[in-house]
Amino acid sequence: MGDQISDAIVCTRTGCSGTIVEGYCDECGRAAAMPADRAGTGPGTGLADGPIDVHVPTGRTRRDATSAPAPKADAPVEDAAIVVVESTPATVGGRESVGLGRGIVEVASVSAIDPRRQVLADPLVPERDRRCAWCDRLVGQSKAGRPGRTSGFCPSCRHPFDFEPKLHPGDVLAGQYEVAGCLAHGGLGWVYLATDRNVSERWVVLKGIIDARSPDARHAALAERQFLATVEHPEIVKIYNFLADAEGEYIVMEYVAGMSLTALLRGRRDRNGGLPDPFPPDVAIAYVLGILPALGYLHDRGLVYCDFKPDNIIHVVDRLKLIDLGGARRLGDPSDVFGTVGFQAPEIAEVGPSIQSDLYTVLRTLAVLCLDFRGYTTRHRFGPPPVDEYPILREFDSLRRLFERGLDADPARRFQSVAELETQLLGVLRECAAVRAGEPRPGASTVFTPEIVALGDSVQVDAPTWRVLPYPLISPSDPAAAYLVNLPPARVGATAPMIEAAVRDGQILNTVEAMLRRVRDHLDASRSDPEQLQHALRLLAGASGEVDRDWRVQWYRGLASLVAGQSDAARGAFSAVRGFLPGELAPVLALAVTEEQSGAFDAAAALYRRVVAVDPGYQSATFGLGRCLAAGGDVHGSIDAYERVPGGSTLREHADAAQARALLRPGAGAIGLDAVIAAARSVDRLPVDSQRYEELEFDVLLAALGAVRSGTDTSGTAVLGVAMEERALRRALERNRRRMARRVPDGAPRVAMVDAANRIRPRTLW
Repeated sequence: MGDQISDAIVCTRTGCSGTIVEGYCDECGRAAAMPADRAGTGPGTGLADGPIDVHVPTGRTRRDATSAPAPKADAPVEDAAIVVVESTPATVGGRESVGLGRGIVEVASVSAIDPRRQVLADPLVPERDRRCAWCDRLVGQSKAGRPGRTSGFCPSCRHPFDFEPKLHPGDVLAGQYEVAGCLAHGGLGWVYLATDRNVSERWVVLKGIIDARSPDARHAALAERQFLATVEHPEIVKIYNFLADAEGEYIVMEYVAGMSLTALLRGRRDRNGGLPDPFPPDVAIAYVLGILPALGYLHDRGLVYCDFKPDNIIHVVDRLKLIDLGGARRLGDPSDVFGTVGFQAPEIAEVGPSIQSDLYTVLRTLAVLCLDFRGYTTRHRFGPPPVDEYPILREFDSLRRLFERGLDADPARRFQSVAELETQLLGVLRECAAVRAGEPRPGASTVFTPEIVALGDSVQVDAPTWRVLPYPLISPSDPAAAYLVNLPPARVGATAPMIEAAVRDGQILNTVEAMLRRVRDHLDASRSDPEQLQHALRLLAGASGEVDRDWRVQWYRGLASLVAGQSDAARGAFSAVRGFLPGELAPVLALAVTEEQSGAFDAAAALYRRVVAVDPGYQSATFGLGRCLAAGGDVHGSIDAYERVPGGSTLREHADAAQARALLRPGAGAIGLDAVIAAARSVDRLPVDSQRYEELEFDVLLAALGAVRSGTDTSGTAVLGVAMEERALRRALERNRRRMARRVPDGAPRVAMVDAANRIRPRTLW
């Protein structure tokens, strides 16, 4: 007869004129015969057919093992979870949850829900979710106004299907669990609500198999039993018991009286007039961060979850629960993998699950939570969401880069552990929360030092320089780490020879960290000895293979390029680091310095502003922002930037000087009186005996003289203790130049200062 069975097959019952529709006669109801190659052996032979073997010789994971596509946003959602919720979530807002939002963002709590309200009045698997467990074709579909069957045989392959619940209200299992009704249904099993008669009538959940004759479903249920029995984590649903009756086997789990993230999204949509309303990015990230420890717990025990998605995360009060471990596998398990289209990594079918594929599902989940991610099960089934369709990814470049790395087609380029992903997610969370709230959300980096800003007059904040940029922290796993950390203080340029000697003597290995510390030393010494830059470049050029791709090597390549004045090369190196570490501010600061150094002041200002918005402790970013705004003609913005430097800071003097310079920029015309007075106030806060004071005093007095000569009414006005009238200003300018002449060495500079004094004095200029 062949594998394809059409609706026109005649019933084989004697005297019956009906035809076979979806495996049953439309007149007598007799089941069609199953092909010989599917009878008694292989898949679909029932629960009592002996050991289950779902291994497919042609591949470790077959396509059939992936569940049906996730429900679309405009379709009703039947959570394959412990609890199904109403269309409008019962939320209480306002109070910050330190545990869930990490104290960075407020996440509204979710009230516990009366379990009796969650029982389905009419438990029925929607036709769109009825798929053959063997060939994945739709089954049980309506035709000609006739509702589709809930049980029968697949018309394509004749594999049996059954989507009817096996338990009903009032049923008692094992003399202990009284069924209240169905809560939910999913790709692998029915979920029932019940009370435990032996334990204070507590609410529990019974999870069975939606199609007991499906070998894949049975395998998944057995796997869930095996893994759940070993799991004990506060963010993972608890298992209480296992039992079986004549209809099948059940797992007894705790009842979680909360709402799935899918249901919360649906509630936001309903309150928004039916239009999608995804979570703000910081709230979505807070959700992911809140459940990541559960995933890390599984990974630490050699398990991969495989089916991470919003349906399987329940929010109750201020906690999260990860539910449904039916798809969990041990690392290296060759059996079929159950997952969900739109979330699963592309390599699953070929190489099986891994920690990297698990983390891939986490990033896809984040995309669904914070974007109106259309087409994520179809045209955008794999990879990061397209930037051109989501303006929020342009607003938060760190979020875009997070998706690009986490959803890379190559697992080796993705995040490699929950800890690594968590660190970068936390950084992205700080940025998104800071921008949305308009308040900083600073946090110490775990991979970079603070910015290198020296104290006193040697501080370099008056111009863009690589010297303010942080350095990567020494990796404790590097064999040379202990030696490098304990290096004694040495003069600039002396560290590299010490390390080279230690390598020659066999004290340490010539590791990546040892090489990079030598590079750093050569760069530090390049200020006085340009040849040192070449030493650094030669060391970096020698990096190859995995070392060449190390983000730390890229960082030092960026620094060396800045020293060499090669902005394009520096931009490429720092951009690569930013893509690898999207939650770190150091690469953003480095790119800002690069853009400013190349004259791209608008681009640099945007980057500096983002750093300052998240962590004002990066004071070099504040100065950079002020410089770039002033260069673009935004003097008021520049002044506001410098005002952010605290009064007690050692950099306050530099900020006052920078404010004066911004106000006294020549621009297109004469400097106004208000700007002169404001600049004078900034200069007046500087130490009067400092060279910086005398330099800026001259600029203020000269600008004041220009205002007087332009005809501006300055009567009764004074700056820096000098009346704003021409003769007094000239005398003050003369005195300034003669004092400055005494500060400079003999020779041409001093002669120039004296000449300037003679030109400006009242009696000789006119």
